[in-house]
Amino acid sequence: MLRFCCLILLLAVGLRTDVARGQTPPAANRSEACQDASTTAAMRSCENTRYEAADRRLNEVYSRLMGSLGKSRQEKLQAAQRAWLQFRDANAAFLSSSAEGGTLEPLIRITALADITEARITELMKVEVR
Repeated sequence: MLRFCCLILLLAVGLRTDVARGQTPPAANRSEACQDASTTAAMRSCENTRYEAADRRLNEVYSRLMGSLGKSRQEKLQAAQRAWLQFRDANAAFLSSSAEGGTLEPLIRITALADITEARITELMKVEVR
């Protein structure tokens, strides 16, 4: 129960921060079925689907951006993307460690991966329109 309360608190703080920055709350990206998910397994399945979709979208945006850049900027973007991937994975591992060994650990991890990936898409799309 304590872990569940911690997860709710973490999600609420993250949601509040996104709203304060004028960003779309992560829940707005979830299907209605996922918002109604009531078991850890169902939530993990929904978040996994969201992460996979975000990862595909990130690859599309990244590829399109790479095609629009000159050689020097392509190299810089590649280096930044490699560093970002390491950060994404390390940050998700850190965030999920609050529930290490518990059933919520994988849910927190996949949720973090989806959130961080969606943020990266937004970031790269800003560069794309300049």
